[in-house]
Amino acid sequence: MDGVPDMRRRSPEPPAGPPEIQLKPGMANELLHELAPLLAEEGIDVGNIDVADPDTLQQALNRAIERHNMAMFTPVGQARDLAAVTLRLAAEAIADGDTRLAAAILDQAQPESRDGSAATVSGCIGVALGLLDQWLTGHDADAPAGLARLTRLPAGHWTGEHAATDILILARKGRAFASLDALIARQGGQHVLYGSALALAAALQAWSRHAGTPSSTWRVPSFVKTDTIPAISGQCCDDGWNPPTLLRGQFSGVSDSPPGSFANWADIEARASLIRWFEPLLVPGLIQTEPYARAVLGWKPDSSSAEANLKTRLARQSVLDRAELRVVILGSVLNREVGDASVMCEQIEHLLTVGSRPSVMIQIVPDTPAVAGALGGAFAIATEETADVAAYTDSIVKGGAYTDPDLIARAARVFDGLRADALPWTQTQDLLRKAGERWTL
Repeated sequence: MDGVPDMRRRSPEPPAGPPEIQLKPGMANELLHELAPLLAEEGIDVGNIDVADPDTLQQALNRAIERHNMAMFTPVGQARDLAAVTLRLAAEAIADGDTRLAAAILDQAQPESRDGSAATVSGCIGVALGLLDQWLTGHDADAPAGLARLTRLPAGHWTGEHAATDILILARKGRAFASLDALIARQGGQHVLYGSALALAAALQAWSRHAGTPSSTWRVPSFVKTDTIPAISGQCCDDGWNPPTLLRGQFSGVSDSPPGSFANWADIEARASLIRWFEPLLVPGLIQTEPYARAVLGWKPDSSSAEANLKTRLARQSVLDRAELRVVILGSVLNREVGDASVMCEQIEHLLTVGSRPSVMIQIVPDTPAVAGALGGAFAIATEETADVAAYTDSIVKGGAYTDPDLIARAARVFDGLRADALPWTQTQDLLRKAGERWTL
């Protein structure tokens, strides 16, 4: 969708260029007018500047500008609430995989708001960096221990990723807010805004995973509370800044990616150290060959996006270079023709090759009446370090990622039960070889 901003990029973000300096007529007088109250406290009347020593005037201006900037980046009252609402909505959109919506929300922030009725870029940046400093240094008593270690940027390429990386490094030392000037000079205002939101979303997702709660129920005490959003949003609607109009399906050109969407699972999968996957009908996508995947994705209802989906699926397979994979499939998968006989032969040979890798375990469950209940659908479980962090369920209509601890625990129990009925690798190899021979006849 051309012209619609998107936080996610197809390629790595290029290094920041030199800062852009925009000059407009009257800018100096406008700034001087804004600094007037602060300069008055220094004994300087901007309407009649009469300071004999230029150095004294410059020092007073520097102090006034520093205080002015501090006020811009430390909003209070409704101005802070507006910034917090903006950040929260953007963070939730990032967690849901709706990166166009996240960009649209952040782009609603204004360069300035004299009456405090709209969220500002500086306010959003300041609130985000202040929170990250508190959370990642352990100065917020409610933040999980070790949150700095748990916080990692979402997989993929992002606008603001360089800024977000710098911000997380600084926030772990409690110096992100203090480094505002350097960050903006090096990365630029918009990239620091996007990077602040991206870093905050990463911290919130790590907090959510640690607490075992979905992002939709975030209740961070030092952040904006869920129940304040409708009231604040209602106030903003009257003044032109309207978060409700940015909700999914309401913003023109923004894709509808619901909570728990596959985009969200792809990010979880990219961080996982262990993935357990059960498939009753097809070979799992992570171990499909390109011809097999093309045949699956080329089904007529989905054919218009088949090539793009194929590229994404094949790219996801890089997770096998660093993560452990355990796969359980029903025996009938080997007999179900996908593509043609040559496609099946290649796919089965690939299973034999991949299954021989130390980090991959493939097991087949023989089709018997005892496992009829397993035909209910495919699912997967992602583990980070030693914790199961999400479960993914699949269907012909859509898939869903879930972080509810009870659902994850149930998925783990079901998977363990299926593995108990599965054949060991040596017997699985024998079945694979026999299936391959049948497809060559």
